[in-house]
Amino acid sequence: MQSIITVLKVIPIVLIIIWGFFNQNKIPAPIFPLTVGDNISFPNAISQGLLSALFAFEGWIVVTNLANEVKNPEKDLSRAIIFGLSAITLIYVLINYTFLTVLPIHELVNNNNAAFEASMRLFGQFGGKLVTIGILISVYGAVNVFMLTGMRTPYILAQDNLLPFSNKIGKANIHTSVPVIGALIVGAIAIIMILLGNFTVLTDMLVFVMWTFNTMLSIAVIILRKRESELRRPFKVQWYPLIPIVSILGGILIVVSTIINQFVLSIIGIGLTLLGLPIYFYLFTYF
Repeated sequence: MQSIITVLKVIPIVLIIIWGFFNQNKIPAPIFPLTVGDNISFPNAISQGLLSALFAFEGWIVVTNLANEVKNPEKDLSRAIIFGLSAITLIYVLINYTFLTVLPIHELVNNNNAAFEASMRLFGQFGGKLVTIGILISVYGAVNVFMLTGMRTPYILAQDNLLPFSNKIGKANIHTSVPVIGALIVGAIAIIMILLGNFTVLTDMLVFVMWTFNTMLSIAVIILRKRESELRRPFKVQWYPLIPIVSILGGILIVVSTIINQFVLSIIGIGLTLLGLPIYFYLFTYF
């Protein structure tokens, strides 16, 4: 099912890229404006733009949530991550280049419907609506992936007895292998988050929190390589320790710049994450 959705979501993007290449706006426009706004600094603008851009790549790590269901994870996981990131990078570079050549820069500023505007400009009223339907399918595909992977987080934690009522949450449907209670938990959290904030705030907060953990994971790779050097590792990070060091430095840059330039968002993200500590201490105190 997800493979079909992936094909359907790529089709409208490819159509926009190809058609846009032959219908470029011939009027040159500066990509970088002289000012970024009255109430925002240039570093702040870069920080916000970085968080928004990184959300497009955030799905790379959730593939590990499905590792126990992959037949050959030693080879297939690394291939999936490398191919997935490479394909996404290429697609997003090309689609954003198309937006910049089809639409004037002033029409892209604060435009939440750039894909719709570009498709209308390229394909007209009817074609634009068809492409928009394809974009909606793309959004559904992204939501489906996050649900498939997200529901397994409480499921896996429960299997290690790290959640209250782990004996219930750690069970999957015998016919579909779907962790039903895990899906309900993630769905309830998603509904609450949607009601509390707008999409941009939620995605920026997600990227900040995820990169905080990504940075700690990269540090853990170096620590575990030294502390447990004899441990069997079906997969090893290539070009060690260069890759973990680059990841750590990049993660620190993202986290620190977000804290400096978007302090309130950072505090809320950290606060929501720390809500799990009472549950952690409760389990290790009474169980």
